[in-house]
Amino acid sequence: MLEINAIEGIPATKFRGIACIAGSDSIIDESTLFEFLCQDNLVRQQMMSRMNGWINRFPKGDRPKQYHGWNRKQFNGKYTECFVFKYRNDRFDIRIYGFKCHPIPDDSRFELFVPVVVIDQKRQHETDETNLKRVVGARCLRQVQDCLDRYEIKHQLGSTK
Repeated sequence: MLEINAIEGIPATKFRGIACIAGSDSIIDESTLFEFLCQDNLVRQQMMSRMNGWINRFPKGDRPKQYHGWNRKQFNGKYTECFVFKYRNDRFDIRIYGFKCHPIPDDSRFELFVPVVVIDQKRQHETDETNLKRVVGARCLRQVQDCLDRYEIKHQLGSTK
């Protein structure tokens, strides 16, 4: 059975949260995500800052360079639930692709981001559609949907760990 957990150090607000799903071969889990991010302190700090900025709705700089989704005009609207956090410097060009959803039926304002895949060296300018297909494929898995249903219960109980 898959398990959903908030990411340590990134508390949810009443409007947004980030949680990893553990127990699936097709989705990155929290320990793998942190293992990847902890390879470099600057990358970890920058990605955590971007995630916290999104959660807290900080109007910070040029957001498309930090995180963005895809609209209905891009890729014929197939990836409107997909979302990416990104960081780039002279040594790194990191992407964390995932999906946004509204796991709490009684509160459609609450958005949850679930990371699916990390790309550590993006080389081309345009998004590789393969990564977006992977995100959609993971999002549509029945066991992932069941796991998101359990997030609602955990969130209402005040515990996402």
